[in-house]
Amino acid sequence: MTRKKHNATKRLITQTLIAVKDLALTMRQSRSDKVDLVSCKTKAPVSVITPAFAKALGDTAFKWSILLVVWAKESNGKDKIVTEFVKTAPYRHEALTEFLRDTHRALIANCKATVVDAGWVALPNGWIDNEDELLSMFEWSER
Repeated sequence: MTRKKHNATKRLITQTLIAVKDLALTMRQSRSDKVDLVSCKTKAPVSVITPAFAKALGDTAFKWSILLVVWAKESNGKDKIVTEFVKTAPYRHEALTEFLRDTHRALIANCKATVVDAGWVALPNGWIDNEDELLSMFEWSER
C-alpha cells in the first residue's frame, strides 16, 4: 500500500472550510461599514478570533454566497427591503470586499425609494435558501 503524499495547502483549505462552516461575515452601513464575523447558529458576533484563524480566512479563496440588502422607505411611508442573492467565483476576503462594494453600490443606486440603511451577509461555504434566516443575522446589531 502506497502512502499519500502530504499536501499542506490542501490540508489548510480543508481545515479552514471546517472552521468557517457555521460562520458568516456581515456588514451594515449604519455601523460604520464595519465587517463582523457572526455565528449562524446563535446569530451573535464571534468575539474571539485568533491570528491563525484570521490568516486562514484571509488566505483561502471561498465560493461566497452573498445576500445584499437595502432597507428603504417609500414615499407613502411603507418600509421596503430590497434583496439580491449573489453566488461568486472563488474570492479571497480582501478581493471580496472590492467586489461587494461595487455590486452593493449598484443595488443602492437602483433602489427607487429613500435608502435608510444597507448591508450584506456573506457565507464562505454553503447556501441558505431561507432569506428570513439570513436577514436575522442583522438583528444582533439592532440590540
